[in-house]
Amino acid sequence: MRLILTICLALLGTHATAQDMRTITDAAGRTVEIRMQAERIIGMHDQSVTLLLLELDAPVVGSMSHTDDDGNLYMRAVDLFYGLDFENSGITSIGQWNAWDYEAMAGLNPDLIIAWEDAEADHIEKLELVGPIVLLPRTNEPFVGYRALAEAVGRTDTFEFELARHNALVEQARAWLPQLQGATYSKIQGYDGTLNVFAGYGGLTQTLEELGMVRTAFAQDQVDRGVIWGEEVSAEVLPQLQAD
Repeated sequence: MRLILTICLALLGTHATAQDMRTITDAAGRTVEIRMQAERIIGMHDQSVTLLLLELDAPVVGSMSHTDDDGNLYMRAVDLFYGLDFENSGITSIGQWNAWDYEAMAGLNPDLIIAWEDAEADHIEKLELVGPIVLLPRTNEPFVGYRALAEAVGRTDTFEFELARHNALVEQARAWLPQLQGATYSKIQGYDGTLNVFAGYGGLTQTLEELGMVRTAFAQDQVDRGVIWGEEVSAEVLPQLQAD
């Protein structure tokens, strides 16, 4: 009941006219009406959404958070690259993975929420009560999702400029590191007694492949089977993960 009341109060403060709006189709095939230029954006993932929003100079008011060993909230990668936290950025924590604070989101009166298309249906339904939500495509080519994000927030020109800078740096790096051409790599992770092998890992995978490196046969099989991120495996497969 408190959530519904908060949402109603937030809606009373929204004054977008029809001329301010546009309609887009997101990665899930949903037709979403959003502002021409969003002014209050929530990023539902700190490292892969909030970080890029800030790089595009988009107005972020809320972000997913993590908790460090001292109990402090932070935004992964955002603190590293921009030195921003919830104290100095004007960004509000909207909860953590599977522990979302929908009331806090509604209180921010967002005019756009950005999330990935593999979000749970129940989660999406609750977000739709808070504000317009655009779902980004989850693929093994992260720039596809990043371009979709830039289009949603009206920053395509900025994205293309930054992408051109990225491509130029990659070309320089390829010249500096010719030994990487054709070299194999594995992305594995051990955590809490489990072992995971990743077919893709966002920008890391993208950059390694742009530098000329290739997946191991094990990881390429994952891609061929449609795996986007990773899978838990037995330690018995470790010999198959040997790479350059």
